[in-house]
Amino acid sequence: MERRKNIKSRWKLINNLFIGLVIALVGVLIIREFQIFKSNIDYFNEDLYNFALHELQHEVDNRVDEIDSLKQDIEVEFYQSLEKLVKDVDFFAVNSVQSLGPLATLEEKRAKYIDTIYQYDVYEDKYIFFAMDLDGVSYLSGLAKNLEGTNISFLQDEVTGSYFVLDMIDIINNSEDKQGYITYYWMKEVGGEHIKKTSFIYYNEELELFIGTGLYEIDYIEQVQEELFNRIGSYYTDDGDYVYIISYDGDVIYHPDENFDTEALLAITIGGESFHQTILDDLSTNETTIREYYFDFENADQMKTGYIRRIDDWDMYIGKSIVFSDLEIEQQMYFDSLFIDFLIFNLLFFLFVLGFVVVIKTLINRNFIDIEMLFKRQNEEVKDAFYQDVLTGLYNRSYFDVALDIIYRDTKEISVFMLDANGLKLINDVYGHSIGDELLMALAQTLKSVFIDGTIFRWGGDEFIVLVSDSQIGPNEYIKMFNEKSLEVKIKEIELSASIGFAVDKYKKEEIYDLINLAEAMMYKNKTLESLTVKRKVIDDLLQTLYKSFEFEEEHSKSVMEYAIKLGEQLNQNKDQLDRLRLAALLHDVGKIGMSAEIVNKETKLSKDEMEKMRNHPEKGLRILSAYPELSEFGNYSLTHHENYDGSGYPRGIKGENIPLFSRIISIAEAYAVMISPKTYKDSVTKAEAIVELIKNKGTQFDPELVDVFIKALKTE
Repeated sequence: MERRKNIKSRWKLINNLFIGLVIALVGVLIIREFQIFKSNIDYFNEDLYNFALHELQHEVDNRVDEIDSLKQDIEVEFYQSLEKLVKDVDFFAVNSVQSLGPLATLEEKRAKYIDTIYQYDVYEDKYIFFAMDLDGVSYLSGLAKNLEGTNISFLQDEVTGSYFVLDMIDIINNSEDKQGYITYYWMKEVGGEHIKKTSFIYYNEELELFIGTGLYEIDYIEQVQEELFNRIGSYYTDDGDYVYIISYDGDVIYHPDENFDTEALLAITIGGESFHQTILDDLSTNETTIREYYFDFENADQMKTGYIRRIDDWDMYIGKSIVFSDLEIEQQMYFDSLFIDFLIFNLLFFLFVLGFVVVIKTLINRNFIDIEMLFKRQNEEVKDAFYQDVLTGLYNRSYFDVALDIIYRDTKEISVFMLDANGLKLINDVYGHSIGDELLMALAQTLKSVFIDGTIFRWGGDEFIVLVSDSQIGPNEYIKMFNEKSLEVKIKEIELSASIGFAVDKYKKEEIYDLINLAEAMMYKNKTLESLTVKRKVIDDLLQTLYKSFEFEEEHSKSVMEYAIKLGEQLNQNKDQLDRLRLAALLHDVGKIGMSAEIVNKETKLSKDEMEKMRNHPEKGLRILSAYPELSEFGNYSLTHHENYDGSGYPRGIKGENIPLFSRIISIAEAYAVMISPKTYKDSVTKAEAIVELIKNKGTQFDPELVDVFIKALKTE
């Protein structure tokens, strides 16, 4: 009995010891799991803070890069528009001078030339023209009319001290093409302050005069700011997620909320000093600054961290702020809920399933691993989105340096390709930016199919960069593959194409941008060499798009061309002139691309709204053709082919010989072709009746001399 009692006592002791050991083991495991759980909280909070701050800096830096990119793009457009504007005005003025005949004196020609520039009221008021001879005598002065007829070489730039009229004369004398750009400071209005201005000047050797006009920097800077603010406004839809731009004078230049309390914002203090002044002090010696401040207005009570960067050219700074405490509280709340679940689970585990300690431990570990993997995957997804171009899905410019460190760390030789999409501006002008986006996406897919082992970046609006390391395929073979693939893609009848340049060298990260510059230079050189091919392709694409849009347009265009050539031959135009006239006639209606076929083909009378849309096609033709320097001349013919000889036409109402000769020819040829064609004219007439109609409108709709020559040409058929 005693022995049994001793054995039972020992068994109970052993059992109690076992239970105690299990309880102790479970306790140790729970404590260990708690430590792991706590370290995970600290890790995720720290990772969240660093990543959020990094994202904040990148976003502000990207906005500043976008400002620089916009300024460069608009400056290029500004220079091109100035040159085109001056040459267009000279073109029309020279045509007017030719009407004087060969016996006109230089003084008469100059007077006609200047008078035409005075009367040619096509362009906006912000462009003020001037004209001078090489001695500095003013023949046309936009602001100071009292200076006309006097020598103005004494005019001085009050900022730099230079005599800018003499500088203009030096540019004309020292440049081979007798033209150029000049930047100086001059008044925007009589008696006003001298502000920065850039002008394009062009010398007419026959008249021994140079003309020019310019644009003040303040005008295109305002354009940059307006486009930038529009873009920024489209990026931010959340009231709490935005950037702000403040001038050094304390004016809030941009904030998404128009009713924002700007006085309260500037009244924020940091260490007893105003937020604004503290930022100015920091930026006086540094390009960027990071500051914490107490945000205690507009029903907010928050501690914010802001990243601010100065915009030197504009005397402004741009910044964005974030409330890290909100992110940390949200993260802590989530982990607190997990922690409570963890305690309950382990308590139940301890009370009811002690025998499954190992299994439950494995499940708990798996849960923590899953949570860690979930957050890791979410972080990777956020980073991928940050480094991806939204439209094409390719890497963006922000990922470039990261790729160099990660992907190309062990690269021996690297090939850099730079591509510029052809035809994007044409598609945007004709069909809208949504179709232009289709072209960019198609180009991205083509690049992916060709550069399978490469890394592709969307570098800018229509520019792409491809990096290929240690490839067995030569650069020219890649280009050949790309060109072959491009032939398979069409966007609205326009074939996909791009100008390409490349550079290859041993890989050194610090020299990669030198390779990019070499590839870019080669790309632009190729673009220039391919200009004739591109011109032919653009013409073919435009005509095919026009013909496929409207049922009778091909027959109509060719008929107009045929009669225009008859008239041109009767006028003894040479082969080059006839070739240009032939192309002008084919392209005269290119502005109809994108119009409703219902309006263009309508047989009954057009409504007022429909007529307004129809009358817009000459100006649209000018915009389309002016996108290509090789075709800009034909844009002027498209613009003016509906002008009437007596000035009653559209869109500008110019008259007589101020209308280009080719436009006057096309006007007669088109009217005749339409009248005798049963397909394009509701009540077609005989050729004799059409001739009577032409004669009836001599001097009003048509050039009377050209009508007589045209009738003579028809009689020779």
